[in-house]
Amino acid sequence: MKKYLYLLLLALVPAMTFTACGDDKDEVLDPKSPDNPGVTVKDASFKESGNKLILTYNVSGSTLEGDVFTFEDEWTCEFNGEQLTRSSHVYTMPSSAIAKSVAAELKDKAKPGYSVSYSGSKVTYVDTPEWSDMSKTEIRYVMKAMIGKK
Repeated sequence: MKKYLYLLLLALVPAMTFTACGDDKDEVLDPKSPDNPGVTVKDASFKESGNKLILTYNVSGSTLEGDVFTFEDEWTCEFNGEQLTRSSHVYTMPSSAIAKSVAAELKDKAKPGYSVSYSGSKVTYVDTPEWSDMSKTEIRYVMKAMIGKK
């Protein structure tokens, strides 16, 4: 089951590499970059609903063994004004067995302040500390840049 975590982590790397800066240059997620071999973002969407920003995308790719693996990531950030109060990912896996395995691997590697749970085929990964120093405006920019929107 570690092969599934490998693909999951490859898909998450781009999300964790964006930083806030004063540069006006737009960064766009390239799913075919060397950081993401064999990983393709099939479709992605961004929406804003009240105090929430939500980025949803489907990822498809090959595991180390060549098996095809597809899952959905719904990244939701909640705010009080411009202040982030919670950031979480809900991964919808192809099966509950994969979700259980991925959740166990993520729990083993979770940093302090992060949490992991799973139910059925869904894994919830709370990563609020990763984004706590960014405002709603900055995170909105990151989410839109990840899908190529301004």
